[in-house]
Amino acid sequence: MKLRLIILTYLFLGSCVSAQTQMVSKDLKKDFGAKGDGISNDSQAWAEAVNFFSGKKNGKLIVPQGVYRIGEQTIDTNITNKIRFANLKYPANLRNVSDLEIVGVIDKKSGKPISILRFLDNQYYGYLNPANRMEALVANLDSEANLGAVLNLNHTCRNITIRNLELDGNFEKQIFHPIPQGVKKGADVGHYGITSYSVANLLLENLYVHHFALDGFYIQNDRKVLEDGKYHTIVKKCRSDLNGRQGLSFTVGSSILLIDSEFTNTGRGRVRISPAANVDIENHDASGASLKNIRIENCTMSNNLGGAGSINIAGKVEDIIITNSV
Repeated sequence: MKLRLIILTYLFLGSCVSAQTQMVSKDLKKDFGAKGDGISNDSQAWAEAVNFFSGKKNGKLIVPQGVYRIGEQTIDTNITNKIRFANLKYPANLRNVSDLEIVGVIDKKSGKPISILRFLDNQYYGYLNPANRMEALVANLDSEANLGAVLNLNHTCRNITIRNLELDGNFEKQIFHPIPQGVKKGADVGHYGITSYSVANLLLENLYVHHFALDGFYIQNDRKVLEDGKYHTIVKKCRSDLNGRQGLSFTVGSSILLIDSEFTNTGRGRVRISPAANVDIENHDASGASLKNIRIENCTMSNNLGGAGSINIAGKVEDIIITNSV
């Protein structure tokens, strides 16, 4: 009898371990109710789909073909409570996630993504007077309108792959007012494609990211320099185009590879924020550590209308190699 009980317990425990490691696959339309018809507001569905995987391991989020309109904002018109005038109502933030793939669909002939996440029309960006939603008099939280990012990755994430998506900031159809005249400094308020903060082993592949007021990609990595051929972040076969500041910014850490990608047509449209470069390698690390182990291979960086040139390198930067790139 004792032997039988031991065997049954072992089998039960084995089934639990198997369940914990089994891949959890979810579909943006089927499981979270997104429409993807280019008209409906899919803001909540997208955020719920992304946030579902927080705290989980070994998952896959499928984004079927379609145009998903996202970016609904919460509006606060009280000018005395020091709360941002406009902010994302449903932010998509990944936290404490490992072994996750977010994957869209590509056109079989062109190889281009046909799963599109597009910010809604007529969302607010910049600095606005809450009373009339026109030009602000001051630059502070009460007047700041922020759209954040289509997807934000937190430092507690590891082994993340995002591929075959188009991210459209739709900036030309936003309600935009710049920093008020006479105000010398204001925040570069959020309007990004993807932001990533110290993610361990991130692959961004075959993404078309465009029309964001700030950057298509904003990357900060861990400071540890990895061995040859290993990278905290790989940006592969991506196209970042027509963004207001940078195609890509790398500001903290080490070991990033940009390969077979395009960063083009920056510093255009109604917003052109300094430094405005196709690729910005600019040290923002408060610890004083250098940016290290940066590789740019087979990339196109062209048609920048900002003042910093195709590649802006600023602050403490070591060990950067650029090959077969224009």
